[in-house]
Amino acid sequence: MTTTAITPLDLARILEASTEYKLNANDLHCLCVISAAGADALTMNSTAAAMKLSSAAITGIADKLESAGFITRRTARVDRRVIWLEITERGNHVLADILNSAS
Repeated sequence: MTTTAITPLDLARILEASTEYKLNANDLHCLCVISAAGADALTMNSTAAAMKLSSAAITGIADKLESAGFITRRTARVDRRVIWLEITERGNHVLADILNSAS
């Protein structure tokens, strides 16, 4: 995985573009974390750990992203306490649109 430096101007453009979709910085960060997992879904706990947020905070973010159709939640078959998060096609499209706004 390669990383690209984001300038303050790029970041400002990205955050401004995210408001078009009613997303704040944490919502956008969560979409990026889930998207970076690729075909592998992430659990709520692993997403919380990656973002350095509490499980309660991730629950609120996931509620918002799911109701907007940007992610889906799936309960694990073996342990119903485990919830998997996956980005949807719409979520990928929105994320790409927001990140392309920096160009």
